[in-house]
Amino acid sequence: TVGSAGCSATSASTTVTVTSIPLVIVNSDTICQGQTAILTAVPSIPGGIFDWVSTGITSTQISVNPQSTTNYTVIYTLDGCASAPVSSIVTVLTNQIQIIADQTTGCSPLTVNFTNLNSGILSGCLWDFGNGINSTNCNTSFTYTEPGCYSVSLTASNGICIGSQTLTDLICVTSSPIAAFTCTPNIFTTSPQNVSFLNNSSGATTYFWDFGDGSNSTIVNPNHIYSNTENGSTVTLIATNNFGCADSVQLTIGKFEEMVFYIPNTFTPDGDNWNQTFQPVFTSGYDPQNFNMLIFNRWGEIVFESNDSSIGWDGSYGLEGGVVQDGTYTYKIIFKNPNLDERIVVTGHVTLIR
Repeated sequence: TVGSAGCSATSASTTVTVTSIPLVIVNSDTICQGQTAILTAVPSIPGGIFDWVSTGITSTQISVNPQSTTNYTVIYTLDGCASAPVSSIVTVLTNQIQIIADQTTGCSPLTVNFTNLNSGILSGCLWDFGNGINSTNCNTSFTYTEPGCYSVSLTASNGICIGSQTLTDLICVTSSPIAAFTCTPNIFTTSPQNVSFLNNSSGATTYFWDFGDGSNSTIVNPNHIYSNTENGSTVTLIATNNFGCADSVQLTIGKFEEMVFYIPNTFTPDGDNWNQTFQPVFTSGYDPQNFNMLIFNRWGEIVFESNDSSIGWDGSYGLEGGVVQDGTYTYKIIFKNPNLDERIVVTGHVTLIR
């Protein structure tokens, strides 16, 4: 209401319209390199204008194909009111496979650990190790036992990206030598003793012998004198080829055990509990499972036989256990030396006195 000089007038009314600030939402997406993502902005109130920042695009939807992960921002304006900026992220995954092997050359057997360095594709893996053998583990290992060069390939997928890589002749395996030898003798029989070694290795060019007594040699077929043979010795041969591949083998030379036994020349089976039977007394160096003793009278007849060194002759004869006459009898004792694997025959005379 306004007035002047006693006069007054009343103005007309007016309406002020307030428009709500609009809202907008937009999707995000994940793609592989080279693929296209579709981003769609959805406003809370239709009829406005879209502004995809830094693109110049004003439509509700845009198509983008970034080469790396990128953020996109949209602003929606309605009746002069602008929404808050809303961002969308397009995640770009690479489909490039990168095979890494922890070693590419070596001697058989060669174990290689394989890794796929593309962390975006770590599922749906299929390895081909170049010899017809496959694996579905994304990070895996394989042991090559045969010499040669092998191409390795990997195909992987994470449901969005599929990638593959083949590396030709990635793994090259060199055959290892085979170490082998024999020795003569293969068991000690005296002390000191000279031992000859025959090298039967294949695929090797250099050799290292460890004789087990602190001595060694690089001769192909060495001889070695052992000064102490009482406890035996373990010999090691390491055979190496031109590529540095090596193999080793061991052989134990048995300890020297001197054969010790005593055969009496008289016994007195008179019932006084002393010297009642005749039999050899072994201390060492014989095989109790290979023993035979025969007793003959003066006419060459067998009066006693035993296959057990613990059972001796008590002066009896025959199944009835008759007593033989005093006198001299001939014995023949056969036994085996297990160290030398030889049969030993000992003959002599024993006198029976009652």
